[in-house]
Amino acid sequence: MRKFIITLTTLALSLVMCFSALTGCGLITPNTQRNLEQVVATVQIDENAKKDEIYKKDLVMAYLNGYGSDFNDILNQLVSVRVRVQNAMKAFEEGQAPFEKGIKDESKDVWNVERYLSKERSLEAEYNAIKSMNDLIESYVAHEHEDAKEDALWQDLRTTPSSAAVKEIEVDKQAYVDEGIDTASSNERRVAFNKVIKVLDANVLLGDYEKTGNVKDTEYYKEMLQSYQESELLEEYETRISNAVRSTFDYSKLSKAYEEKYEEQKAWSTAEFIEKISSATASNPIVYGGKGEEGKVTYGYVYNLLLGVNEIQDKKIQAIDSSLSKEEKAKERSKILNATIVEDLRSTWIMSGYDFDGSKFTGDFTFIENAGIPFQGKTEPIKEATEDSAARYAVKSVDEIPLDDFIDLMENYVYGKTFDKAETGNVSVYKKVQFSNGVENYVEKINELLFAFSTDPGSLNTHKGYAVKPVPDGADNEEYKIEFAEGARQLLSLGGQSYIIAATDYGYHVMFFSEVLDVNYDFASLEDYLDYEYGDQDWSAKFTDMLSKWNDEKQIKEYTNNYMYLLLNSLSSTAVSNAVANDEREVMNKYVYEEEGKYVTIYKDRFADLIG
Repeated sequence: MRKFIITLTTLALSLVMCFSALTGCGLITPNTQRNLEQVVATVQIDENAKKDEIYKKDLVMAYLNGYGSDFNDILNQLVSVRVRVQNAMKAFEEGQAPFEKGIKDESKDVWNVERYLSKERSLEAEYNAIKSMNDLIESYVAHEHEDAKEDALWQDLRTTPSSAAVKEIEVDKQAYVDEGIDTASSNERRVAFNKVIKVLDANVLLGDYEKTGNVKDTEYYKEMLQSYQESELLEEYETRISNAVRSTFDYSKLSKAYEEKYEEQKAWSTAEFIEKISSATASNPIVYGGKGEEGKVTYGYVYNLLLGVNEIQDKKIQAIDSSLSKEEKAKERSKILNATIVEDLRSTWIMSGYDFDGSKFTGDFTFIENAGIPFQGKTEPIKEATEDSAARYAVKSVDEIPLDDFIDLMENYVYGKTFDKAETGNVSVYKKVQFSNGVENYVEKINELLFAFSTDPGSLNTHKGYAVKPVPDGADNEEYKIEFAEGARQLLSLGGQSYIIAATDYGYHVMFFSEVLDVNYDFASLEDYLDYEYGDQDWSAKFTDMLSKWNDEKQIKEYTNNYMYLLLNSLSSTAVSNAVANDEREVMNKYVYEEEGKYVTIYKDRFADLIG
């Protein structure tokens, strides 16, 4: 829904920059400027609504900002926004379901967007407007640029968790608004502000500033604030529609949808089941696995942490004498792989400014709160934290961790202790550890390890790891390298929270047990599946709580990885999208198409020269 901010504010933001450039080149003359100030369309859907005017300069700026190449289409887009803004005010003003009536302001005869905004949304709009003005002034500040201390990125850009986002710095927005627009905190800032004022004056955006000396009285700031307020209004309007649609989904409807999914999976043939387990996702999981034989482990998932070979190791492995027996080749390969060096692969996270405190990741890129694996290398600060940005660090070096040292680090992190290396009876298996359940945050810890060290991109952001299937007919039909497949099937039989390290030509695969889909993997109800995944809880009450937090980004985080949330989102997203699209279509039909010219007036002759 934040798309409205782009729609409503891009023109105002770019107006100053683009027009100032044209003015400096002598392309904007007084006559040209008067031409661009012509009204090309008006919008008024109700006598209490203020008549909105769209100017020729708005068309030009929209064109320059990539809204399209056809000025008729561009104007239709701008008209659509104005109609939707007025319609949102009308809906709140009249208390149309599901909208509440606006707060009356007897001092105003026409609708005013502020009277429909909550305190929080009003603050958000004002904060964004002031920040935009501060950013504009900052863009004119002359800085002495120093070469960054940051080293070149010698590692490939590291994949991030699919649910992760750069952590937002907590900003006291009220304090920021109270502090206001910074026009003179330094001599450089004062000079930059004077440049901005000259640009605004040249583009007829100075407003009443010359009378009051208050930058908030400039036409530029007023338009900016109005744009952000209208963005908040439209977002709230869509949120109300979305909530109304989503409220029709109760826990029983969710349960029924789940039961239909369960019955569908139960009817799968073995071939369909085998096909589906590899494409299962967190929002579309396997909930019935009864295709195996009683007492026999045949299907499941394993996590794969690949300690990949480097170029030298790869050449040596490829050069192994092809006349050797399979076991002899495996022994030669093991000698090469035992020299494996492991490195932390998260350097680019640090250099990109993600949530790092100098030793470890502290926000969205740490799976375990107040824990996680410290970065295995040396960093140095290159920029201190500010009010609205985190500190920045450069990576000076990345540790080279010998294989056995890495295994110790890994075991201590997951299990809290190390294990002796016992003979496995298989030259391709470097180590095997059988461990019963009992590790806290097991899945989170495994994912932490994968994102930090796995050189296999396919191991990241999976549902539950790689799907493992029974021995196929003929080795040529094996989906994976034979050593990986055999190790994975052996790991499934170990169960618990076991792990195994198997060697292939790609390197050492540290495989952790994930899940077995045997005849006992059978969850006939939504409660059964949720209890299995997250523990026994009152899920109906949880559902109600989840709905109450749906629009609160901070509070809803506790649910976003929960299957109940994913299922509701999947079921409701199409209905929500359709409802919003239908509402927009009805509004446009009512005010633009059905009674053409009644609410919207377009003066085509005033921009005919743009069409040519």
